[in-house]
Amino acid sequence: MAAQTGSSNLKQYLRGISEAQLAAWMQEETLTASGVNTLYKRFIKRLGPGATQGYIFSILKFPLAEAARATVRADLYSNWHCAQYGSNRLDLADDMLHVLQAMYCDVYLTEEKNQLKYAPLLLTPRTRVAIYLDRTKRIDEWILSLV
Repeated sequence: MAAQTGSSNLKQYLRGISEAQLAAWMQEETLTASGVNTLYKRFIKRLGPGATQGYIFSILKFPLAEAARATVRADLYSNWHCAQYGSNRLDLADDMLHVLQAMYCDVYLTEEKNQLKYAPLLLTPRTRVAIYLDRTKRIDEWILSLV
């Protein structure tokens, strides 16, 4: 029962974060104990007991560790989205992985219009996100028009 209460409290907390507040909240939350713990759970499976939470916090603070911070933001977004809408699409995790793989790219191009909601939240401001929706323009012309 305590787990349900904790889960219920978390859901209420996440529901209280508006879409307008989401980017700032995700940015801030990434460097909290919760953000560290999120990444720690992923690292402990690969690095074993040498991956202390202090080590993970150091990684998250390292300026070039954008992918680590984006991984935490992806988990935060997934949890927030589930709390807001009651569930996540089955392909959300796969779609977020595609976005994360573009972490160090200048441009992220896709036809998935849903990704426009969260790709800018996961990627750095240096990565331009563009969605190919205009089917009247050939895709090669569209891509060239972006540069």
